[in-house]
Amino acid sequence: RLFLPIGILLATIMVVVSAVLVLLFKNQVLDRLTKLEHVVRRARAGDYGPALSMGAGRQDEIGRLSTALTQMAARVDDHTRLLETRVRERTQELESLAFRDGQSGILNRRGFAVAHGDIVSGGAAYGILLVDVDHFKQINDSHGHAAGDVVIVTVARRIQETIGGEGACARWGGDEFIVLLPESGPKALRAQAHDIMRAAISEAIPVGADRSIVVSLSIGACLAEGGDKLEVATDMADAALYTA
Repeated sequence: RLFLPIGILLATIMVVVSAVLVLLFKNQVLDRLTKLEHVVRRARAGDYGPALSMGAGRQDEIGRLSTALTQMAARVDDHTRLLETRVRERTQELESLAFRDGQSGILNRRGFAVAHGDIVSGGAAYGILLVDVDHFKQINDSHGHAAGDVVIVTVARRIQETIGGEGACARWGGDEFIVLLPESGPKALRAQAHDIMRAAISEAIPVGADRSIVVSLSIGACLAEGGDKLEVATDMADAALYTA
């Protein structure tokens, strides 16, 4: 028989126990802390996915820390999404203020210039219509500025509905509107101008209790070449409007 001295046997047992304890410590503490450190770094970089997916786990000290981190990450993620939504909404509001007329809701001069650049970039001929509400000052003087505002909004809507999704419509200033018709020709441009005039006088515009106004329009048209700048086309349309 082979007998080991008591000292060697105890030493062997202690080595084995120590190895088991080190392994347990590594699995139960060090590895979990390493994972938690990785999750914290990812969260600090803006990626909350790992923290949100940790779950509750065992509720010892590290488990409670992981749970607290998960809850914090969920709240931060919610606040981040809310902030992103508000920033996106605010950006849209600012873009609307920059490119749309606050009264009528259609494009303003700046918005029309952007739309013009996008639509005519292909180089095809296009039509420009300058539309003016006849005797608008008399409308304001006789019915008040509130009635004039209703006329502006209604005429803008009727013009927009007439041209539909083709081209662009903008308020050019005061009681004047501008319309861009892509890939247009003389016949189509003339027909669209008549359609807009008919839409404007199709029915009276209610401006108050038992009050309505019948309006008419004057229109100047210009058929521009694809390479013409917006200023050139509007100058020619403005000369035609003056004649009208």
